Amino acid sequence: MRPSTALALLNPSRLNTVYPLGANTNIGVGSQQTFVVQDGKGNSYVESKNVQTLAGPALDTGIKVQIRNTYPARYNFAVKQYHSNADANEPKKKEMRGGHFLLYRSVMILAWLIALGAGGISSILKPLIENSSRWKPFLTLNIVICLIYIIISIYNIVIFRRNGSLFNRRMILNNSITKSNMYVTIPIHTFITQTRALASEQEDVAAGLQNVENQVNEIEVMYYKEYYVRTYTYFPRSIIKHIIFFVLAMAEGIVLTIMI
Repeated sequence: MRPSTALALLNPSRLNTVYPLGANTNIGVGSQQTFVVQDGKGNSYVESKNVQTLAGPALDTGIKVQIRNTYPARYNFAVKQYHSNADANEPKKKEMRGGHFLLYRSVMILAWLIALGAGGISSILKPLIENSSRWKPFLTLNIVICLIYIIISIYNIVIFRRNGSLFNRRMILNNSITKSNMYVTIPIHTFITQTRALASEQEDVAAGLQNVENQVNEIEVMYYKEYYVRTYTYFPRSIIKHIIFFVLAMAEGIVLTIMI
């Protein structure tokens, strides 16, 4: 069975259906074809092919990940989950920047204090030292640090708006799971029943049963709960705080230096 057939079980109209871990389900899709064929002796037959596809039970794959405690790292985790479950024709999503080092809370607080200190030093040294080369480097340091964080924050806002939704049909809401999200494999059982009877005996097609075939494939999907949505896919409000803090720090350095 092709993956597209298996994914028919997971189309948008079925997203409220959760395939329980370890439990069987009768949720499925099916199709039937009937056509007339002739053999070499001129006999006409009615041939019927019935395909029934069932899903379940769902089995935990045991995949575990560790996520850095920064908003880009949390958001990028959701981007990676989207790509892991996306089809080839689905749009690609971009990741935010700064999550590996710059936006750790301790690093960011240190950078903010350095920017404030550099701005303050430049404003103190300006009236005391006529040579501007002595105090301008401190003002430059203040501006560079602040601009780096402001630009990163604006870039991440643009990425969030352009990416849009980070969910697709292989991602299914299931608030009963113990983790924020987990990967499960769902066996897809396809039963193919073929019957054939003489055209003159169409009412007794079932009596001409020839073959019943069972094909088993697996499809991997991700279960997630509301906590996952709130933690990894919502707009990180701390971005606005970062912009405000570093705009104020840069203004402190520039304004005080100019006024004095």
